[in-house]
Amino acid sequence: MQIRNSKSKIQKYAVFAFFLFCFLFLVLGQVLATDLIPCGKANDPCQLCDILVLFQNLINFVLFTIVPPIAALFLAIGGIMFFFSGGNPKNLQTAKGLLTSVGIGLIIVYGAWVFVNTFFMLIGLSRAVDFGFDLRQWWKFPCP
Repeated sequence: MQIRNSKSKIQKYAVFAFFLFCFLFLVLGQVLATDLIPCGKANDPCQLCDILVLFQNLINFVLFTIVPPIAALFLAIGGIMFFFSGGNPKNLQTAKGLLTSVGIGLIIVYGAWVFVNTFFMLIGLSRAVDFGFDLRQWWKFPCP
């Protein structure tokens, strides 16, 4: 019995390491391919507005490059746990909890953007105040 438990743990760690390696490989490739810092290259000194553009780039990178693969990874893990639960109520409950948590997390992350955008449009802030840029696209920072 002791040998079977240690073999099961090794298999779990191997599957986890495989998924982690695949995830890191994909994300690190995206990090290297993305220009997060908008300035500092030859003949392009940094300005104050570049901080806002950097902040925007980081948010976009996290929301559209990091979150979807993490969500897909946890959905896959939850689905595998659900499939291989074998009718064990504890494992089934864990898998359902993981799948529910991923769904709620995605709703919170992307629903916040929808909420803020809808709020700005409903109060008419985009037409009432001139901030020097189009507030209907509040998520974009213009930098000359």
